[in-house]
This record gives sequence, C-alpha cells and structure tokens, in this order.
Amino acid sequence: MSVRRFAAFMTLLAVTACGVQPTGVINAGDAPGLPDDRGTTGYVILYFVINGRLTGLSRQTPSSSSIPVALDLLLKGPTSTERANGATTFLPTTSSKASVSYDDIPIVKVSFPVLDLPQLAVSQLTCTALATARPSNTADFAVTLVGTDGKTEPRQCLP
Repeated sequence: MSVRRFAAFMTLLAVTACGVQPTGVINAGDAPGLPDDRGTTGYVILYFVINGRLTGLSRQTPSSSSIPVALDLLLKGPTSTERANGATTFLPTTSSKASVSYDDIPIVKVSFPVLDLPQLAVSQLTCTALATARPSNTADFAVTLVGTDGKTEPRQCLP
C-alpha cells in the first residue's frame, strides 16, 4: 500500500467517525446539586470589626436566615473562635432581641441608644441587616435604625 493510499484510508476513517450517528437531546433529569436544607439551617453574614475594619463573617444558623436572626447573633458578639481570629464588636453585647418592620426599607429596632453609636457600630448593624435582606448588593439599599434614643436617617452599608 502506498503512502498516498494509506493517507486517503486514514482520512476516510477519521471522517466517518466509526459510524457513530448523531442523536437528539436526551432528558436525564435534574442537574446534580447540594442538598436543599432551606428552612432547617442557613447562613448569615455578620459584620464584625477586625484590625479596625468592618469585615463580614459567615455563620451557620439553626434556622433559615432572616434579619432578626442575623441581628440577634450579631448582638451576642463574636464567638470564641471569631474572637481568637481578631473579631470584635463596637455594639453593646445584649441578649435582647432585635425586631424588624418594613416601610419601603427595613426598620431595625434595638433596645439600646443608636444615635451616638460609633460609625463602625452603625455599619455593623446596617451591613448585617442589608446582607441578609439583599445579599447580592448591599450598596443599593438602606436601613433605618431605631433605638431607645430615637432613629437614624436611612443608612447604606459603608464598610
């Protein structure tokens, strides 16, 4: 067999692709994914202060995530592991619950004064609430804080 015939034979073999015929789309069911455990556990982003900067830390919750759940965890302060990694809070640590109502934007009510809080403390509350309410882009939304001394103007997350 000449080199020319061998090359032609190999080209013909490659073009026919061993007789495999094209097929249509075959339905194989849903795509694989992680187990859906919404309603039983969740994750929230809590904003603490690390090295003088506002930093979001992910924490698992025993229930689905909501603004009150996230704020209640925030107000309890950082865990021992988070503290060991440098996390601190500028908020008063309290076991009281935060509540949330809505009037176009979230209104967060807490049981301590908010008007004279340091900016980092205000940002901790604001960013945690907004990360839970609108996790994709907190900069486009605002929250009003209401404390025992009055309420703030609507605030955006400014880390």
